[in-house]
Amino acid sequence: MKSFVCLCQILACFLLISSLNAATSPPAASPSTGTDASSSYSAYIPGGGSGFGPGGSGFGQSAGGVSPGAGGSSPGTGGAGGAGSFGFANKDLAKLCDQLFGPAEDVNNTTQVDYPSQNLTLFLADIHIYSGNISYQFIAYHYCTVMNKGLMQCVLYNGNKSTSTIVGVEYFISKELFEGLSTDEKKLWHSHHYEVLSGMFVAPDVEAEDEPLLMEWLMTTYGKVVDTWHQEDRLPIGAPRLGMTLALDSQVDWSVVQRLDRELGLETNYKQRRQARKTLIVPELAEGADEYLDTGKMAQFKTFYISVPNHGKTRDD
Repeated sequence: MKSFVCLCQILACFLLISSLNAATSPPAASPSTGTDASSSYSAYIPGGGSGFGPGGSGFGQSAGGVSPGAGGSSPGTGGAGGAGSFGFANKDLAKLCDQLFGPAEDVNNTTQVDYPSQNLTLFLADIHIYSGNISYQFIAYHYCTVMNKGLMQCVLYNGNKSTSTIVGVEYFISKELFEGLSTDEKKLWHSHHYEVLSGMFVAPDVEAEDEPLLMEWLMTTYGKVVDTWHQEDRLPIGAPRLGMTLALDSQVDWSVVQRLDRELGLETNYKQRRQARKTLIVPELAEGADEYLDTGKMAQFKTFYISVPNHGKTRDD
């Protein structure tokens, strides 16, 4: 009942303020511009304006979590972020509701919120494949959170624009954690040595002087990719796929790597990065990593069906 009353209060306040704004307020800037539209949502924008994507992505914290902004004109500039796509009540609306109807505990929260997406602070991109299908190669856009020294988790998108869709996740773990996995589990993971040394793995927002340290760290990690949305499907159809990465020059479709360089507007190309990374400290590869290079077989998920007793009942009973 309280939730229903609170909802009624907010709706009433929203209608009231909408009519007042229509009569007295000048037109506000569009949220998609990433400019003044975010100012009235300042209570909900922790660190708004910090961007992690290259020019055009401009992710900023907003009322609805991470919301695409206008982006910058060069890598790493980012945008101010939009006002959010969920229409959350702003500070003034909550205050007026409190004055007119009393506190609405369920919705009258103007303190700084804590979303998991606030920690997506590292933007990476490289080339992925679906395990078992080396010929189908595509750009994987990673937005990542470093959880602790041994674990990083990344949301994978099919692009770096506001219209991009989530297509999977990748987990990065340390060599120490990888070595503790079972033999069968290791087959679901891959190393990052080749991706880094080939010049395919990029971090567009990282300063040039900091990139070597990041790349050396990435080579100490091992990744597990679960793809939930095939690149060519209109919807996320079918079972998730195990993703994998490339490990030999002979496997790579270099035109896809060139497209990565173009789409991100990078100042260097993969050949230049490959040359520069020859000076990196390369860690020893963990035992059991990239086993398919020896066996010629990659793991992949499979759909199967399990009988469900359901207490002896069926839909027709």
